[in-house]
Amino acid sequence: MDPGFDLSELTVHWLKDEVTKHFSNKTCCNISGYKISEEDLQEGSAPLPLINVQVKDAGIYRCTIKYKAMEGSWITTLHIVKSTQEPTSLRINGTESVTARPGDNVTLPCRFEMDPGFELSELTVHWLKDEVTKSFSNKTCCNISGYGISEGDLQEGSAPLPLINVQEKDAGIYTCTIKYKAMEGSWITTLHIGPLTTTGQPTSTSTGTMPPPVVPQYRTLKLGLILGALAVTGLVAAFVYICFKG
Repeated sequence: MDPGFDLSELTVHWLKDEVTKHFSNKTCCNISGYKISEEDLQEGSAPLPLINVQVKDAGIYRCTIKYKAMEGSWITTLHIVKSTQEPTSLRINGTESVTARPGDNVTLPCRFEMDPGFELSELTVHWLKDEVTKSFSNKTCCNISGYGISEGDLQEGSAPLPLINVQEKDAGIYTCTIKYKAMEGSWITTLHIGPLTTTGQPTSTSTGTMPPPVVPQYRTLKLGLILGALAVTGLVAAFVYICFKG
């Protein structure tokens, strides 16, 4: 524009695939989540900022500038490309063996390491038992299970699977698969269910105060001690009597 143009006569119209994304006219309105500064306009610039672009944002963007009876357009084509570089921030590899009894509540571990700042929206946790899904969790999709893994656990590299009131049928091989973008790894846990006691209850040790049974030989010894004590007492009494009489 020639120097000294009147901003009040300037219109900025952004369209994406011929659908309005932004319209700005000082005497009319400003349709968008942002406002073009007067300094930018005075310098001949009318940028359109896009935040957190996705595949759906790809397309042809047209900026039309109109000043009084004059107008012209600037065409920009936005391409969204997927990164071909595989992330190297996921590290998971472990095995675990857990033993429980019928009726116990247990938590099966699944631990992984990630570089700080990873995106939870890109993280998938998939628990299988004998290749049958027990739990599937993906923030952008769904959470198929009776529980949800907390974001705090995930940020610390933990995706545990709690099992309540386990029975013999719950024994088996559990696989926790963690997937982050194009990378994945697994943690294997084997759950063993041990038998109960013959009474169906855990064994216990008595802590009562009942005395031990009396064994016959101990009873004989006790009687001999009593008779010996009586004989000694009789001798002492006789000795005292003779002394006093003399």
